[in-house]
Amino acid sequence: MTRYHATVDTPLGWVAVLATEKGIRRVTLPHPKREAALHHLRQKEGDLGHHAPERLAPVLDRLRRYYQGEPVSFTDIPLDFTGRPPFAQAVWTLVRGLPRGHTLTYGEVARRLGRPRAARAVGRAMATNPVPPIVPCHRILGKGGQLTGFGGGLALKAHMLALEGITPYRPDTLVCQEETHRAHRH
Repeated sequence: MTRYHATVDTPLGWVAVLATEKGIRRVTLPHPKREAALHHLRQKEGDLGHHAPERLAPVLDRLRRYYQGEPVSFTDIPLDFTGRPPFAQAVWTLVRGLPRGHTLTYGEVARRLGRPRAARAVGRAMATNPVPPIVPCHRILGKGGQLTGFGGGLALKAHMLALEGITPYRPDTLVCQEETHRAHRH
């Protein structure tokens, strides 16, 4: 299957996108340099195929506008989840429908899927979400609305929520929590 890739410079950094004829396969979170975003994409997907910014222009434009804080919708963008686990696909499909400015907990997602004891499995699916923010995994919070589990770090998760008008915590508090967590891990 033919693959296409491109990058976009956003206010938070470079984002790389990989697509097939079926749809978007992977989107990176912002990186400080274009090369870093492409490296991350290559690590996750291998062959990047053709550089095709014109083909991916609509999604690139929406990603740039999203990270500028504009209200954009990604719900009409086709996705390619070929080869991904069925439960993860079900989680991503449900979360994709979560509107801007709204959040759910991992447990609430599990209950909506009819698997009330699968909150940890929902967390694992969110951790492997290949297309943030198209599937807005940053809108999924821990028990009690706590910011937890985000591949780009909790400060980025808080920033993305703030772009949508959701401010569950002050960013300076998050940085302290992350540093404390790191200190306890080592």
